[in-house]
Amino acid sequence: MEFEKAKEQEEAVSQKLIDFQKRVEELELAYLDEKKLSASLELELSELQKKNESFEKVINKFYEVRERDTGSSTDGTLQDRCLCLLNDPSDNWIFSSDSKTSTSKYIASLEEEKEILRNSIDKLQNNLRMGLDIERHLKKNVQSLEKKHIILDDFIRNGLSVLRNFLVQQRSEVMKLLEEEALKMNTMLVEVQKMTNQIHMNHQSNSAVSQRGQQCDDSECRNVHITSDVDPIIELESGHPTTSSVKNRMKDTSDVLAQALQEKIAALLLLSQQEERHLLERDVNKALQKKLEELQINLSQVTNEKVKALMELALVKREYQLLQENCSHSLKHDNYLADDSDKNIALHEREGRLKNILKKTYLKRWMGNDHSQHDTDIYGSSGKSNSTNKKDFKCMDFARLKIENAALQESMANMERVTFSVRRLHVLLLRAQDDAASAGPTESIIQALSNIISEANHMKTALGSSLPISWSGSEEDAITYENLYEPTNPSEVPKIEKVDPVSTAGLEMVDLLILAVELQKENLIGKCGGSQI
Repeated sequence: MEFEKAKEQEEAVSQKLIDFQKRVEELELAYLDEKKLSASLELELSELQKKNESFEKVINKFYEVRERDTGSSTDGTLQDRCLCLLNDPSDNWIFSSDSKTSTSKYIASLEEEKEILRNSIDKLQNNLRMGLDIERHLKKNVQSLEKKHIILDDFIRNGLSVLRNFLVQQRSEVMKLLEEEALKMNTMLVEVQKMTNQIHMNHQSNSAVSQRGQQCDDSECRNVHITSDVDPIIELESGHPTTSSVKNRMKDTSDVLAQALQEKIAALLLLSQQEERHLLERDVNKALQKKLEELQINLSQVTNEKVKALMELALVKREYQLLQENCSHSLKHDNYLADDSDKNIALHEREGRLKNILKKTYLKRWMGNDHSQHDTDIYGSSGKSNSTNKKDFKCMDFARLKIENAALQESMANMERVTFSVRRLHVLLLRAQDDAASAGPTESIIQALSNIISEANHMKTALGSSLPISWSGSEEDAITYENLYEPTNPSEVPKIEKVDPVSTAGLEMVDLLILAVELQKENLIGKCGGSQI
């Protein structure tokens, strides 16, 4: 048993020895590794010391250069010198090659900035020139408008002064007539009062005489009394011859008074009619001024829309020419395009004559010839003594004012309706163009364009067959077709017929709209054909 225990202890000790040997071997290996590592670290340390020495030399050299450039010498540690060098800007440490490249880059950047500034200066100068041109044009327009305004003010002031003078003259004449008639009536009333007093006194004296005769003849018979009662009256009528003259004078004075009253009433009526006429003319002038302003606003809107339509028409025509060049292989299509180009040229020739349509209206006639004629009528009527002629002239002038006012209102309403319809069709055309630009369904776009053309044709038919009710019957103010357009065929016989300026302007706008729609439709058809090919 002891032997086994000793054997087990020996085995345990041997096992511990083996473990100790392994651990010693591991420690020896670790020692060798540490030794190698320490050797490598010593080598690295020596290399780092050499590098530090070289770095220290470089830093000292750069620091000496810096001190020489700055002219200041300071003693400090190596770390302070490194911080000073690191804090210096990079421009202080530029060498010759770097300085050359940096200066060239700087010069190039300056030249680019110079070119940019020059271009901006040119643009600003061009904008300034355009602004000056626009300012000159606007100043010219303002001066022309001021001149027109001054002329109109002078014209209106002269007319008002003439009317005021005429009113003052008429009033003074009426007052003189009234004063004269009042004096005559006063004198006549005094005479009538005297005559009535005399008649009353004579009647009283005759009545007293008759009473005395009756008292004396009471004893006589009844027949004699009756004759005595009748005789004083006969004696009064026969014995006083002034009674017949008094009666005649009474009749004459009553006739004179009636005539004076009639003349006074006629003068008052004439004065009231003249005042009403002047007030009516003033109201009509105000209404005409307002209508003129509204017409000018509508005319500016129509001209702006026409300019936009012409610009769009030019763009569409350009696209149409490009499409014509692409589709030149078809002879039939070429002939059709040639016909359309001739039509476009004819329409463009007619575009410049649209201005003459809107100028020839009733306003020019009213402000020109009729005004002078109206003044001559006033002066002519003032020189006449017959009141019936004056009344006729006033009625004629009032009727002319009513006709002109009705014509102006009707033309304004027609112009508003025409511009509204054309604007609506124009909006539909713009929507179709937007749909075509956004690559929408071509069939629906073509159908919409066809609907626009049909509506425009209906509108054209309505405008061609319309005639305003208040159209003037004078031939000198009528606008004929030959005055608006020159006939293309010289062999055609000119026909003299009246044309409404509003209808003519509407026809021009509708023709332009139809042309733009047809060009847009042909452009869409050409694009569809090109895509299918």
